[in-house]
Amino acid sequence: MSPAEREYLAALRRQIAETRRLFSNPQKPEREKMVCRAFLRSIGVEFSEDEIAVGASEPVDIAFRDAAFQITEVLDEGRKRSLEHKELEIRYQNACSARDVMEPWRGPEAMEFGEVVSVTAKRLDEKFAKLGQQGCRGIDALVHVDLFRPVIRYLYPAAFVETDDANTMRAHGWRSVSVLMIPYATVLFADETAPPFLRHRQCTVLQATDDIIGFIFRPN
Repeated sequence: MSPAEREYLAALRRQIAETRRLFSNPQKPEREKMVCRAFLRSIGVEFSEDEIAVGASEPVDIAFRDAAFQITEVLDEGRKRSLEHKELEIRYQNACSARDVMEPWRGPEAMEFGEVVSVTAKRLDEKFAKLGQQGCRGIDALVHVDLFRPVIRYLYPAAFVETDDANTMRAHGWRSVSVLMIPYATVLFADETAPPFLRHRQCTVLQATDDIIGFIFRPN
């Protein structure tokens, strides 16, 4: 094994170890802060790190200024991150060369706005079933769409479209519903009681100007 390969594999092993730590149960608040940061940067809201706080109680995961975010994700059906990361760690630890960790290239696949809204609505249906209308009232739902099995999905075209699914989510009682699909974000709707930074950005698709990895993980 060449020195470059050893260095590369060592970096992968450090990375997957940190990833497994990040996605452990104790790190859930930090992951939710990461989603909030990415969303704010995508919609162009400047902030300081101390403005992003863990919610005092459910269903508020993250409090930011006047926003009360309930943060949730849309993942590929059947995907189990803990198992996925464990298998990768074993693979990286057992690798004897860079060839052992290579993956076949699969081109990304476009996902239209309506489909993004549809999977968002499905996820919030599940949340509504647990919280009920009373639990959703006054809450700002923030949904991170993260689909990449068997291929990475990306939003295209990045243009806002009205859908019936938005009306269903309104009926749940959410104060606002926003979606993050890196590097894009949108506020699907925000009622008159929602924070101004959400109301003023609804019904449009915005794109982060920062680098894709950095704006997710980097605190201010």
